[in-house]
Amino acid sequence: MALNFREQLQKDEAAFFNCNEFAEKVFIGEQSIPIIQCKDELKERKIKEAEGTYVGEIIFLVQKEYFKTRPQEGQKIKMNNESYYVMECESLMSAYKITLGRNCSY
Repeated sequence: MALNFREQLQKDEAAFFNCNEFAEKVFIGEQSIPIIQCKDELKERKIKEAEGTYVGEIIFLVQKEYFKTRPQEGQKIKMNNESYYVMECESLMSAYKITLGRNCSY
């Protein structure tokens, strides 16, 4: 039986967020969550931005199911026991792409 588009997407997503493939487990708050860090995108942003411009410290993808509500800009988030602020949160199909930083004036 062929999978429809949504079913195939969920199957593919499960592979990406598998810790034996692309994801790694981190603690967000008290919860252990698989995320995919976007290290290459962070490097590209730093190259494109003018020197001294703040571009964030961590960019990652996380499945929406781990958050009750969409993280808001300026919201404080603890990752691996370190405090960060949400600089950006983009909603993708079933995941959020979140940029975290520390030196924000919220």
